[in-house]
Amino acid sequence: MGRAVDAATLRDLLDEFSPHADEILVESAIQGVEFTCPVLEFPDGKVEALPPIEIRPLAAEFFDYVAKYKDKGSEEICPAPRSPEILAKDTRHRLKGAQCARLSRRIAYGHDT
Repeated sequence: MGRAVDAATLRDLLDEFSPHADEILVESAIQGVEFTCPVLEFPDGKVEALPPIEIRPLAAEFFDYVAKYKDKGSEEICPAPRSPEILAKDTRHRLKGAQCARLSRRIAYGHDT
């Protein structure tokens, strides 16, 4: 995983990773705070949004493999230090997204309900 700040760095990263994969995912970076927002789905179909977790990478510039898996690679703050209004809005969006994800997963796995 890498982050390119210009075209030359992107070319270098693509050259580095190309021998290891048939396909490489390249995405635009979004500047801002990193969060993970867990949602549980219960056997009865009910979904529940858990508190969002703010992730602050300590061992890397961004939340990469090292920051995720290295001991003390990141600080995870739960619940995320945000206003109650922002957290409530986030929860509503995640619950709507969970419905879409469940539908997508069921279609992908061949379920018709």
